[in-house]
Amino acid sequence: MKSLSTTLLTASLLLLPAASKVARSASGQGVRGPVMGYVFDENSRLLRPINGIPGAAHVAAAVVLDFSPAVVAVSPNQDFALAVDAEGRLRLVDLTAPAPVSTVVEAAIAGADRIFISPSGMAAAAYDRGAGIVQVIDGLPAAASAAETFAVGSLPGVLTALAVSDNGAVLAAAAERTGGSLYALVAGRDPARIGTVRRVLGLSFAPRTDDAVAADYDASEVLLIRGVTTIGQISVIASANDGVSKPSFAAVAADGKTAVAVVPSGVARVPLNGGSPELLDCACKPTTLSPLAGGEAFRLTEAVGAPIHLVEVRGETRMLFVPAASDAAQAALAPAAPSRAGVRARGSR
Repeated sequence: MKSLSTTLLTASLLLLPAASKVARSASGQGVRGPVMGYVFDENSRLLRPINGIPGAAHVAAAVVLDFSPAVVAVSPNQDFALAVDAEGRLRLVDLTAPAPVSTVVEAAIAGADRIFISPSGMAAAAYDRGAGIVQVIDGLPAAASAAETFAVGSLPGVLTALAVSDNGAVLAAAAERTGGSLYALVAGRDPARIGTVRRVLGLSFAPRTDDAVAADYDASEVLLIRGVTTIGQISVIASANDGVSKPSFAAVAADGKTAVAVVPSGVARVPLNGGSPELLDCACKPTTLSPLAGGEAFRLTEAVGAPIHLVEVRGETRMLFVPAASDAAQAALAPAAPSRAGVRARGSR
């Protein structure tokens, strides 16, 4: 793959005596710099901020939570998180508070396996694979409440990808042996089949619109779906003919004009309104495509003990990374014992 701009920019990770101050500030105890994003360490079940800006960032101390999270999704605005606790309850965490506080979202389904948050953080979808249901959470973040529940277990095939729009519509991809389909799930309607695909592994809506993008892995195509809940018009915006092979994730940048797709060796920047994709190598194996603050940079990896790789599509496309914390630094960045103060329930509508 041709690399158009692959200079890896890095920042100093301050791990001297000042590291403890950085750690305290990142968990709400003192002044801190801008938070670019968060990374959830599934092994330690810790949510760690990435402080700084693209090209000058470091992993900071884990957020001190009043529960142990099993599943976490952070809003693209980096202002709140939705998480599933050890009892299976869905909690909303206010990440803007000096000391983050969690609230239980009442009437939300218990034991969700995955949580998906809309591009502008206005809605979410909680997915319970065992029960075969998806529940929309609206009113985010100030008035989170459980809304429509959809039975996706009845869709033909296996659910392979899911996304939720800012107005609470759900786009689902299901695959069978002979191919797959896209479905629109809207409150008060039966699931509507939009069209045929091969095997879609990644879906994402564009901010504040009814349009979405899809990564069709088996077809080696990036798809644009216009009017998911209305016309459902599907078009190919990048394919193997453009060098885009086996995309596994796709998202739309905040400008609403640029799609980003993850391919095995890096990423593809794809104009939504026509034009050739830009391909960039990554010195990593991408495992996610998580939006960072501002919506023009995305996190590609999530292992805290290794460099965290990013792609920025603001102006010139840049591949960046956040340095890995050493073992000693990771120990220093561990949070203090969580407090039970501030736990409260959030009522439903």
